[in-house]
Amino acid sequence: KLSYDGSYYSTLDVDSAGNLTLAPSGPNVKLTASTGINAFSKTISFGSNNTEDVTMNFLGSNNDGQFVWDESADNFIFHDEVMMNSTEKLYFRDIGGEYIYSVADGDLGIAAASSIDLITPQIDIGENDTSDVTINLLGTNNDMAIVYDESAKKLAFDTSDLVIDASNARVGIGTA
Repeated sequence: KLSYDGSYYSTLDVDSAGNLTLAPSGPNVKLTASTGINAFSKTISFGSNNTEDVTMNFLGSNNDGQFVWDESADNFIFHDEVMMNSTEKLYFRDIGGEYIYSVADGDLGIAAASSIDLITPQIDIGENDTSDVTINLLGTNNDMAIVYDESAKKLAFDTSDLVIDASNARVGIGTA
């Protein structure tokens, strides 16, 4: 059932091709349904094909969400967190070798077909507390772990320790 409320719309028209036109009397079009509005189409377009940004608002009873298509910057701006609720992947370029995903709860995976470039003047690894930090190097035939022992202030390469004693200007294997 389609009803027309003249207080919201100045024009309601369905042409011979089946195109529905709603021309609001004000700046907004109001669609209301008790449980949902379904749109079945290959393409749904938003915006007015001009230089203005397009905003999508999600209105909840306790929390709202929003994302914006920034026309001038040619990108999306999310005003809330975005969550991937499974092991689904966020792909880059194509559905191929470059993606970020959740390996398991608390375990993030970053994959690339050839390399991962970290372009920054500083890389911080660890939890900024008294926990030891382990970096695992996984090879086809051999693996190796590098462990930073926070309490002893030393690096352990598998079973050998590289000890750097900065206060006494000494470096040693097993002991400084």
